[in-house]
Amino acid sequence: MGQLGKGGAVLFVEDDPIVAVTISAALRRGGYAVTVARSVAESVAALKLATYDVAVLDMLLPDGRGTDVAATLRTETNTAVLMLTAFSEPELVENAIASGSMSYLVKPVTPAQLIVAVEAAMARGRELSELRQARLRMTEAYDRKQEVSTAVGIVMERLRLSRDQAFATLRAEARERGEKLVEVAARLIHAAEVLYGHDGGSAIASQARAPALGNRARHGIPES
Repeated sequence: MGQLGKGGAVLFVEDDPIVAVTISAALRRGGYAVTVARSVAESVAALKLATYDVAVLDMLLPDGRGTDVAATLRTETNTAVLMLTAFSEPELVENAIASGSMSYLVKPVTPAQLIVAVEAAMARGRELSELRQARLRMTEAYDRKQEVSTAVGIVMERLRLSRDQAFATLRAEARERGEKLVEVAARLIHAAEVLYGHDGGSAIASQARAPALGNRARHGIPES
């Protein structure tokens, strides 16, 4: 994270110098560590140097829109986004929400209103980050399961083994090598694809006698 105050790290993007000074001072008094940027370009530069818990963005900037920054934050970071602007037209509000903003405040706002909105955006950002991490873990677990299942299927087909026997063969190889089962499975599938393209099933005829599967007799599997 960027330099943290007790409230967190805030990127404040605002081109009006008076508003920038006033709002950033209020945030700092609220316990936040604040970095001020006055354009899209400056905000991009700031994001290369640090990460932030929340970004407070003005809608209209000299070189673009706050929604441009919000879209980048949504796709590349876990930073919560709060739009702060003098415009309240429904179309602008809809664009802000579509770009990833979690809240939309119309100037002028009091420091108390701003801090409440920042806290709410940060809390929502943490929830979304946790959901994304959980989804990523589920996807990775599913991919690992699919790789092992594919490798087991290859061994079953080419060595004429039951599923349990094929799984035991891969597991024994993993234990002998001190590797994870998914690593052995991935290596086997990769070797099959290199030799026979993506038709991994036909590749195991060679792999059955290769070190990747080890010695079949060592695992009690008769030669065909």
